[in-house]
This record gives sequence, structure tokens and C-alpha cells, in this order.
Amino acid sequence: MCLWFLGSNEQDNLYICKTFYSVFRNMTIWKGPHDWGFYLLGTSAPTNVDRSKIERAFTNPRLVNDLSEMIRSALQASRLLNRFLMRDGKNLDDLTETASIITDNYPYTEFPLWRYLP
Repeated sequence: MCLWFLGSNEQDNLYICKTFYSVFRNMTIWKGPHDWGFYLLGTSAPTNVDRSKIERAFTNPRLVNDLSEMIRSALQASRLLNRFLMRDGKNLDDLTETASIITDNYPYTEFPLWRYLP
């Protein structure tokens, strides 16, 4: 599963990450192109950001051509890997410890304007 979100205030970002993580215990967080938003990638199997596999994938001209249509800033493996922020595990548990999970009854990230009005 891949979820892109623009990013908002830090608390809303944590709500979104914690909710995604509650469903996909195997996940990674990546910065979006030009630092616009975040990508959450979740899988049913454990994840591994393997530098050598990513570098090998970038030797495939079809992959590079496909990525160049959307992500001009990540046409090299190193530039893509620099967008990696975090993977599942203790760091993510610690990061989202104080956040709540978004549900239908508690839509924490909905209607943000009302939360900031006096």
C-alpha cells in the first residue's frame, strides 16, 4: 500500500503515520519530491531498504525512464535513498507513541481550521 499525503502540522502527521502503522506494521516513510509531503509504504511482509538492490534497479533504463516521468529529482539511486526517513520498528513506535489513531468516531485530521480558531 502506498499513501501520499501533503503533510500538515506535526501532530496531524503523527496521527496519519500512527493510523497507517496500526494497519501496516511493515512500513517505511519517505520524503516526497521537492520535499512536498510524505510517502508511506506498507506491506504484509517485513521490509528492507537494500541499497545495493536499489542501485542495481537504477541500471534498468525502463525503470529510470518510468521514474523520470514523475520524479525528476530521483533519477539516481543515491538521490532516491536520500528521501528515505524511517522504517518500522522502535523508532516509529517511539515517534507515534503520543499520537492517536484516526477513526470514523475520532477523525482527528478532519476540518483542521476549527481546531485553530479561538
